[in-house]
Amino acid sequence: MLLQRVRAAADDGDGASVLGVGEEREDRRPPSPLNTVALMRLASSRLGLGAYSAMQLAEELYLRGFLSYPRTESSGFPPGFDFLTPLEELAAHPAWS
Repeated sequence: MLLQRVRAAADDGDGASVLGVGEEREDRRPPSPLNTVALMRLASSRLGLGAYSAMQLAEELYLRGFLSYPRTESSGFPPGFDFLTPLEELAAHPAWS
């Protein structure tokens, strides 16, 4: 919003002046990953995309390496899920060890 006002002032020929610069530290947790339903809802409400277009775009972003695999409906794991085995396999893999 502020950036838009500065740009508008500059475009009107009124110019803009920077009166001061400050720095503030803010720690924020990254957002939770989107499941397929949440992705489609946001694509619809914020971008005006239909479900098919949203999934096509998600697939293209995945293929280009910008998204992890998007087709999941859950961000949880079932009780008793074995985390240790896949972690041990990753640790033993030459690319990760």
